[in-house]
Amino acid sequence: MKSILMMFLAMQMATSHFALASAPTTFEQAKVELRQKVYYDRNTSEAGDLYCGCDWKWVGRSGGRVDFASCGYEVRAQENRAQRIEWGRIEKTEIFVLQGLPH
Repeated sequence: MKSILMMFLAMQMATSHFALASAPTTFEQAKVELRQKVYYDRNTSEAGDLYCGCDWKWVGRSGGRVDFASCGYEVRAQENRAQRIEWGRIEKTEIFVLQGLPH
């Protein structure tokens, strides 16, 4: 009986940690958390093709720069913008709107 009680208490403590974590309240905060907790290793692993099949490097708090030579991509217009990682191309903004996050 004592071991069952200990197991129950351990499970309660483990799950309460996740319940205390709060969701991001802004799009900027969501981008930072995505970098830190979801996509942090996606540019250096086999999944580095997450962004249009090109390699890329983290730059700043939430974005990055695309290496066009790694995938043969040729920019038609707005080269400076094309080099930036934009979260709207990875996650549709409508997802954040539907979740009630300010965008």
